[in-house]
Amino acid sequence: MIPLTKKRLNYIDSIKGFGIWLVVLGHLLDPGNYLKSYIYGFHMPLFFSVYGMTYKCPESVSSLAKRIIKRFFSYGVTYFIWALIYCQFNIRNFLLVMWGTNDSLIYAKSSGVLWFLPCYFISCVIFEIVMFFFINKKNGIFITFGLFSFFAIAGCLLGIPNFISYRLPWGIDIALIASLFLWFGYFFKNIFLPMVLKKKAAGFILIPVCSVVCVLSIFVKTQNGYVRMASGDYGNFPVFLLTAISGILFISLIIFFLDKISIVSKVLSSLGQYSLVIMVLQRDVTNFYQSYIPSKYDLTIVAVICSVIITALLYVASYIISNLLPFMAGKYKNISIKFFRKKITIIK
Repeated sequence: MIPLTKKRLNYIDSIKGFGIWLVVLGHLLDPGNYLKSYIYGFHMPLFFSVYGMTYKCPESVSSLAKRIIKRFFSYGVTYFIWALIYCQFNIRNFLLVMWGTNDSLIYAKSSGVLWFLPCYFISCVIFEIVMFFFINKKNGIFITFGLFSFFAIAGCLLGIPNFISYRLPWGIDIALIASLFLWFGYFFKNIFLPMVLKKKAAGFILIPVCSVVCVLSIFVKTQNGYVRMASGDYGNFPVFLLTAISGILFISLIIFFLDKISIVSKVLSSLGQYSLVIMVLQRDVTNFYQSYIPSKYDLTIVAVICSVIITALLYVASYIISNLLPFMAGKYKNISIKFFRKKITIIK
């Protein structure tokens, strides 16, 4: 296994970088805080959408299989490494880690935020398979949208506590919903953004409109007091989809235009390149903040300032880990697997 380096799309990294800062800030804010409810209405869907922005249809079934196996190493194997590091190893905890949901990880006394990695992998697999078989068909964009919308509805039904009494392994129900957000990432980059660039005035109108629509997440009633994809707590599901999609378009547009500013591009894209490890590490720091910051200082402005400092420190730690131990950041190269007598190269 050798560190993987590849050409990156700068503004997409910047979207990831801004998204990871929103994750840190969201974890610093208390339930009931309006800014927290606003952020949680779209910040995880935004992360899922980034994969769709980078999508290119593979040339063959074998190429598709290689890509899926590559994603398993990047997200699945990396998940197991971090989950087992965090938990006290025994058979019970190992089985809970294998189940791979937010609740099972918490029961295993591992890090609950790791739910995102296996769920992300499943959503990527669903997205890749559907896009491979349908996106190049006549009206493929509409066919794929219809299929992912169906999956989202199915995921919502599977997540209803009265319908099924336990969370599905690796967040399959959440992944079905997330696949729709991956599609919107693809739609944004390949269809929506080119249309906006032809009429930039429309883009500047859509930014405030989409940001206002996201305010609806503040009024959604949920068990946690805010939308929480990790536990399948969406409140009013149609409203959740509306705020999530609006948030994807709002943040992606504003970052696309701000990315023209050199300093913004450098800072956010750098964060984006190390977002996976930052995502893993940040919960320990934010838990410390919530436990030890006196309530009189628990103000939104304090949380915003601390979130910037914490994100900067986590970036340094993530940079070190990613370069010394790249497999812990989901980066691999020259992985080959032998099927019978034939050697298949998964990652070049």
